[in-house]
Amino acid sequence: MKTSEFIPDLRADLDPKDMSREQQGQTYHLELVKHCDLCGGSRFEQELVRDNWTLVKCIDCGLIFTSPRFGQTYLQRLYRDNYYQRASAYLSMQAASPSKDDYCLSSQLKKICCTGRNDRKPRSLDVGCGAGRLTKAFQENGWEAVGVDISLKATGIGINAGLDLRAIELGDSSLGLFDVITCFHVLEHAHSPSFFLFQCAEHLSENGYLLIEVPDYRSRRALKLGKNWPYLYPSIHLYQFTSQTLGNYLERSKFRVIKTRRVHGKGLLENSASHVGYKSQWQTRFKNSLFAMRHVLYWSPIPRQLVRYLFWHALRYGECIRILAQKTSL
Repeated sequence: MKTSEFIPDLRADLDPKDMSREQQGQTYHLELVKHCDLCGGSRFEQELVRDNWTLVKCIDCGLIFTSPRFGQTYLQRLYRDNYYQRASAYLSMQAASPSKDDYCLSSQLKKICCTGRNDRKPRSLDVGCGAGRLTKAFQENGWEAVGVDISLKATGIGINAGLDLRAIELGDSSLGLFDVITCFHVLEHAHSPSFFLFQCAEHLSENGYLLIEVPDYRSRRALKLGKNWPYLYPSIHLYQFTSQTLGNYLERSKFRVIKTRRVHGKGLLENSASHVGYKSQWQTRFKNSLFAMRHVLYWSPIPRQLVRYLFWHALRYGECIRILAQKTSL
Protein backbone atom coordinates (compact mmCIF):
# COMPACT_ATOMS: atom_id res chain seq x y z
CA MET A 1 0.00 0.00 0.00
CA LYS A 2 1.38 3.38 -0.93
CA THR A 3 1.55 6.24 1.52
CA SER A 4 -0.85 8.38 -0.48
CA GLU A 5 -3.54 5.72 -0.22
CA PHE A 6 -4.05 6.05 3.52
CA ILE A 7 -2.60 9.39 4.70
CA PRO A 8 -5.56 11.63 5.67
CA ASP A 9 -6.08 15.13 4.34
CA LEU A 10 -3.69 17.42 6.26
CA ARG A 11 -6.32 20.17 6.16
CA ALA A 12 -8.77 18.11 8.17
CA ASP A 13 -9.35 19.10 11.81
CA LEU A 14 -8.14 16.84 14.56
CA ASP A 15 -10.69 15.04 16.67
CA PRO A 16 -11.59 17.45 19.52
CA LYS A 17 -11.24 14.71 22.14
CA ASP A 18 -7.54 14.49 21.25
CA MET A 19 -7.08 18.20 21.90
CA SER A 20 -6.64 19.92 25.22
CA ARG A 21 -8.60 23.04 26.10
CA GLU A 22 -5.65 25.23 25.25
CA GLN A 23 -5.53 23.69 21.77
CA GLN A 24 -9.21 24.07 20.91
CA GLY A 25 -9.91 26.44 18.06
CA GLN A 26 -6.27 26.88 17.01
CA THR A 27 -4.86 26.14 13.56
CA TYR A 28 -2.44 23.24 13.29
CA HIS A 29 0.16 22.53 10.67
CA LEU A 30 0.75 18.80 10.60
CA GLU A 31 3.73 17.45 8.73
CA LEU A 32 3.81 14.37 6.56
CA VAL A 33 6.86 12.14 7.05
CA LYS A 34 8.30 11.40 3.62
CA HIS A 35 11.50 9.57 4.58
CA CYS A 36 12.23 7.06 7.33
CA ASP A 37 14.48 8.55 10.01
CA LEU A 38 16.28 5.24 10.49
CA CYS A 39 17.01 3.97 6.98
CA GLY A 40 15.96 6.85 4.72
CA GLY A 41 13.40 4.71 2.90
CA SER A 42 10.12 6.07 1.53
CA ARG A 43 8.00 2.91 1.30
CA PHE A 44 5.47 2.82 4.14
CA GLU A 45 2.41 0.79 5.03
CA GLN A 46 -0.32 1.44 7.54
CA GLU A 47 0.27 -0.16 10.93
CA LEU A 48 -2.82 0.99 12.84
CA VAL A 49 -5.10 3.96 13.44
CA ARG A 50 -5.91 5.25 16.91
CA ASP A 51 -8.51 7.99 17.10
CA ASN A 52 -7.39 10.43 14.43
CA TRP A 53 -3.72 9.43 14.40
CA THR A 54 -2.14 7.03 11.92
CA LEU A 55 0.90 4.88 12.68
CA VAL A 56 2.87 3.75 9.66
CA LYS A 57 5.61 1.14 9.26
CA CYS A 58 8.70 1.47 7.09
CA ILE A 59 8.73 -1.52 4.75
CA ASP A 60 12.53 -1.48 4.51
CA CYS A 61 13.55 -1.44 8.21
CA GLY A 62 10.36 -1.98 10.24
CA LEU A 63 10.42 1.35 12.12
CA ILE A 64 6.95 2.46 13.24
CA PHE A 65 6.07 6.14 13.58
CA THR A 66 3.21 8.65 13.50
CA SER A 67 2.48 10.34 10.19
CA PRO A 68 1.20 12.98 9.76
CA ARG A 69 2.33 14.46 13.07
CA PHE A 70 2.76 17.69 14.98
CA GLY A 71 5.75 19.76 13.88
CA GLN A 72 8.90 20.20 15.96
CA THR A 73 8.20 23.84 16.86
CA TYR A 74 4.78 23.03 18.31
CA LEU A 75 6.08 20.08 20.33
CA GLN A 76 9.00 22.05 21.76
CA ARG A 77 6.58 24.71 22.92
CA LEU A 78 4.33 22.04 24.42
CA TYR A 79 7.14 20.43 26.43
CA ARG A 80 8.55 23.77 27.53
CA ASP A 81 5.33 25.46 28.61
CA ASN A 82 2.47 23.01 29.11
CA TYR A 83 3.59 19.39 29.39
CA TYR A 84 4.10 19.20 33.14
CA GLN A 85 0.99 21.25 33.83
CA ARG A 86 -0.95 18.39 32.27
CA ALA A 87 1.28 15.59 33.56
CA SER A 88 1.22 16.80 37.17
CA ALA A 89 1.21 13.28 38.62
CA TYR A 90 4.33 12.41 36.63
CA LEU A 91 6.02 15.59 37.83
CA SER A 92 5.20 14.69 41.45
CA MET A 93 6.84 11.31 40.91
CA GLN A 94 9.92 13.03 39.46
CA ALA A 95 10.11 15.35 42.48
CA ALA A 96 9.96 12.45 44.96
CA SER A 97 13.00 10.90 46.63
CA PRO A 98 15.00 8.47 44.47
CA SER A 99 13.97 4.84 44.65
CA LYS A 100 16.20 1.95 45.61
CA ASP A 101 16.40 1.03 41.93
CA ASP A 102 17.65 4.56 41.10
CA TYR A 103 20.50 4.20 43.59
CA CYS A 104 21.31 0.69 42.37
CA LEU A 105 21.43 1.94 38.79
CA SER A 106 23.86 4.74 39.66
CA SER A 107 26.06 2.27 41.54
CA GLN A 108 26.11 -0.24 38.70
CA LEU A 109 27.03 2.40 36.13
CA LYS A 110 29.72 3.80 38.42
CA LYS A 111 31.26 0.35 38.71
CA ILE A 112 31.27 0.01 34.92
CA CYS A 113 32.76 3.46 34.29
CA CYS A 114 35.23 3.82 37.12
CA THR A 115 36.87 0.43 37.54
CA GLY A 116 40.59 1.02 37.97
CA ARG A 117 40.29 4.83 37.74
CA ASN A 118 40.47 7.28 40.63
CA ASP A 119 41.52 10.45 38.84
CA ARG A 120 38.22 12.34 39.13
CA LYS A 121 34.53 12.12 39.82
CA PRO A 122 32.59 10.53 36.95
CA ARG A 123 30.16 12.87 35.17
CA SER A 124 26.57 11.88 34.37
CA LEU A 125 23.91 13.60 32.31
CA ASP A 126 20.20 12.76 32.55
CA VAL A 127 18.34 13.96 29.44
CA GLY A 128 14.68 14.78 30.04
CA CYS A 129 15.43 14.88 33.77
CA GLY A 130 12.12 16.43 34.88
CA ALA A 131 12.48 17.48 38.51
CA GLY A 132 15.71 15.48 38.83
CA ARG A 133 14.96 12.33 40.81
CA LEU A 134 17.53 10.25 38.93
CA THR A 135 20.03 13.13 38.95
CA LYS A 136 19.74 13.24 42.75
CA ALA A 137 20.46 9.51 43.02
CA PHE A 138 23.62 9.92 40.95
CA GLN A 139 24.72 13.00 42.89
CA GLU A 140 24.31 11.28 46.25
CA ASN A 141 26.28 8.32 44.94
CA GLY A 142 29.40 10.35 44.19
CA TRP A 143 28.80 11.53 40.62
CA GLU A 144 29.10 15.02 39.21
CA ALA A 145 25.48 14.80 38.10
CA VAL A 146 23.76 17.12 35.64
CA GLY A 147 20.21 17.03 34.28
CA VAL A 148 18.67 18.80 31.29
CA ASP A 149 15.02 19.40 30.47
CA ILE A 150 13.49 22.25 28.50
CA SER A 151 10.71 22.68 31.08
CA LEU A 152 11.42 25.59 33.44
CA LYS A 153 8.66 24.36 35.75
CA ALA A 154 10.26 20.92 36.20
CA THR A 155 13.89 21.99 36.44
CA GLY A 156 12.98 24.79 38.87
CA ILE A 157 11.83 22.21 41.42
CA GLY A 158 15.15 20.36 41.25
CA ILE A 159 17.23 23.53 41.30
CA ASN A 160 15.49 24.61 44.50
CA ALA A 161 16.46 21.23 45.96
CA GLY A 162 20.14 21.88 45.21
CA LEU A 163 20.50 19.87 41.99
CA ASP A 164 22.42 20.92 38.88
CA LEU A 165 19.49 21.00 36.46
CA ARG A 166 19.48 23.14 33.34
CA ALA A 167 16.54 24.20 31.18
CA ILE A 168 18.46 23.96 27.91
CA GLU A 169 18.56 21.84 24.78
CA LEU A 170 20.75 18.75 24.56
CA GLY A 171 22.86 20.38 21.84
CA ASP A 172 24.03 23.22 24.11
CA SER A 173 27.85 23.36 23.95
CA SER A 174 28.14 24.47 27.58
CA LEU A 175 27.33 20.96 28.79
CA GLY A 176 30.73 19.48 28.01
CA LEU A 177 31.54 15.78 28.06
CA PHE A 178 30.12 13.02 30.26
CA ASP A 179 31.02 9.45 31.15
CA VAL A 180 27.36 8.34 31.16
CA ILE A 181 24.19 9.74 29.60
CA THR A 182 20.83 8.40 30.72
CA CYS A 183 17.73 8.94 28.63
CA PHE A 184 14.51 7.43 29.97
CA HIS A 185 11.30 7.81 27.95
CA VAL A 186 12.59 10.67 25.84
CA LEU A 187 13.67 9.13 22.53
CA GLU A 188 10.10 8.32 21.47
CA HIS A 189 9.33 12.06 21.74
CA ALA A 190 12.29 13.13 19.60
CA HIS A 191 11.55 14.66 16.22
CA SER A 192 14.57 12.80 14.81
CA PRO A 193 16.01 9.97 16.94
CA SER A 194 19.03 9.83 14.61
CA PHE A 195 19.93 13.44 15.36
CA PHE A 196 19.19 12.99 19.06
CA LEU A 197 21.59 10.04 19.29
CA PHE A 198 24.21 12.00 17.33
CA GLN A 199 23.96 14.76 19.95
CA CYS A 200 24.35 12.20 22.75
CA ALA A 201 27.50 10.87 21.10
CA GLU A 202 28.87 14.41 20.86
CA HIS A 203 28.49 14.86 24.63
CA LEU A 204 30.02 11.51 25.61
CA SER A 205 33.68 11.11 26.45
CA GLU A 206 35.73 8.48 24.65
CA ASN A 207 34.20 5.05 25.30
CA GLY A 208 31.38 6.67 27.30
CA TYR A 209 28.08 4.91 27.96
CA LEU A 210 24.50 5.65 26.93
CA LEU A 211 21.56 4.10 28.78
CA ILE A 212 18.19 4.39 27.01
CA GLU A 213 14.73 3.24 28.01
CA VAL A 214 11.64 3.36 25.76
CA PRO A 215 8.25 1.60 25.62
CA ASP A 216 8.46 -1.81 23.92
CA TYR A 217 6.05 -1.95 20.99
CA ARG A 218 6.49 -5.72 20.83
CA SER A 219 5.86 -6.43 24.50
CA ARG A 220 3.32 -9.11 25.32
CA ARG A 221 0.76 -6.55 26.47
CA ALA A 222 1.30 -4.29 23.46
CA LEU A 223 0.60 -7.19 21.11
CA LYS A 224 -2.48 -8.14 23.12
CA LEU A 225 -4.03 -4.67 23.35
CA GLY A 226 -3.08 -3.36 19.91
CA LYS A 227 -4.34 0.18 19.41
CA ASN A 228 -5.58 0.24 23.04
CA TRP A 229 -2.08 -0.20 24.48
CA PRO A 230 -1.65 2.64 27.04
CA TYR A 231 1.92 3.46 26.00
CA LEU A 232 1.02 4.40 22.41
CA TYR A 233 0.26 8.13 22.86
CA PRO A 234 0.59 8.61 19.07
CA SER A 235 0.22 12.39 19.25
CA ILE A 236 3.44 12.85 21.25
CA HIS A 237 5.15 9.43 21.00
CA LEU A 238 6.31 10.00 17.45
CA TYR A 239 8.12 6.64 17.28
CA GLN A 240 7.27 3.15 18.51
CA PHE A 241 10.43 1.11 19.12
CA THR A 242 11.25 -2.57 19.26
CA SER A 243 14.54 -4.00 20.52
CA GLN A 244 15.56 -4.52 16.90
CA THR A 245 14.83 -1.01 15.61
CA LEU A 246 16.36 0.64 18.69
CA GLY A 247 19.44 -1.54 18.36
CA ASN A 248 19.73 -0.60 14.69
CA TYR A 249 19.49 3.09 15.60
CA LEU A 250 22.33 2.77 18.10
CA GLU A 251 24.58 0.81 15.77
CA ARG A 252 24.15 3.47 13.09
CA SER A 253 24.92 6.24 15.57
CA LYS A 254 28.44 5.24 16.69
CA PHE A 255 27.31 2.99 19.55
CA ARG A 256 27.93 -0.63 20.40
CA VAL A 257 25.04 -2.38 22.16
CA ILE A 258 26.26 -4.05 25.35
CA LYS A 259 23.08 -5.23 27.03
CA THR A 260 19.36 -5.27 26.24
CA ARG A 261 16.72 -5.84 28.92
CA ARG A 262 12.97 -5.66 29.20
CA VAL A 263 11.82 -3.85 32.33
CA HIS A 264 8.67 -2.72 34.18
CA GLY A 265 5.18 -4.16 34.06
CA LYS A 266 3.16 -6.46 36.31
CA GLY A 267 3.22 -9.59 34.18
CA LEU A 268 0.23 -11.84 34.77
CA LEU A 269 -1.08 -9.31 37.29
CA GLU A 270 -1.24 -6.50 34.74
CA ASN A 271 -4.39 -4.41 34.90
CA SER A 272 -6.42 -5.16 31.75
CA ALA A 273 -8.63 -2.09 32.06
CA SER A 274 -7.36 -0.81 28.73
CA HIS A 275 -9.48 -3.40 26.97
CA VAL A 276 -12.54 -1.77 25.46
CA GLY A 277 -15.58 -2.73 27.54
CA TYR A 278 -13.61 -3.99 30.53
CA LYS A 279 -15.72 -3.53 33.67
CA SER A 280 -14.55 -6.03 36.29
CA GLN A 281 -13.06 -3.70 38.90
CA TRP A 282 -12.76 -6.40 41.58
CA GLN A 283 -10.26 -8.26 39.39
CA THR A 284 -8.23 -5.08 39.07
CA ARG A 285 -8.19 -4.55 42.84
CA PHE A 286 -7.26 -8.20 43.44
CA LYS A 287 -4.36 -8.05 40.98
CA ASN A 288 -3.09 -4.79 42.43
CA SER A 289 -3.20 -6.26 45.93
CA LEU A 290 -1.14 -9.25 44.85
CA PHE A 291 1.36 -6.99 43.09
CA ALA A 292 1.75 -4.92 46.26
CA MET A 293 2.90 -8.11 48.03
CA ARG A 294 5.82 -8.63 45.62
CA HIS A 295 8.31 -7.50 48.30
CA VAL A 296 7.94 -10.98 49.84
CA LEU A 297 10.04 -12.26 46.93
CA TYR A 298 12.75 -9.68 47.54
CA TRP A 299 14.20 -11.18 50.73
CA SER A 300 17.36 -11.87 48.70
CA PRO A 301 18.63 -10.68 45.31
CA ILE A 302 18.39 -14.10 43.69
CA PRO A 303 14.55 -14.50 43.73
CA ARG A 304 14.17 -10.88 42.67
CA GLN A 305 16.44 -11.24 39.64
CA LEU A 306 14.91 -14.60 38.74
CA VAL A 307 11.36 -13.25 38.77
CA ARG A 308 12.36 -10.18 36.76
CA TYR A 309 14.13 -12.29 34.15
CA LEU A 310 11.31 -14.83 33.88
CA PHE A 311 8.38 -12.43 33.57
CA TRP A 312 9.88 -9.31 32.05
CA HIS A 313 12.44 -10.78 29.69
CA ALA A 314 11.78 -14.44 28.92
CA LEU A 315 7.97 -14.16 28.84
CA ARG A 316 8.09 -10.61 27.40
CA TYR A 317 5.83 -9.10 30.06
CA GLY A 318 8.21 -6.17 30.39
CA GLU A 319 6.53 -3.03 29.02
CA CYS A 320 9.78 -1.22 28.21
CA ILE A 321 13.17 -1.82 26.60
CA ARG A 322 16.35 -0.70 28.35
CA ILE A 323 19.59 -0.76 26.36
CA LEU A 324 23.10 -0.02 27.58
CA ALA A 325 25.42 1.01 24.73
CA GLN A 326 28.99 2.26 24.50
CA LYS A 327 30.30 4.96 22.22
CA THR A 328 32.73 3.70 19.60
CA SER A 329 35.32 5.44 17.47
CA LEU A 330 34.11 3.84 14.24
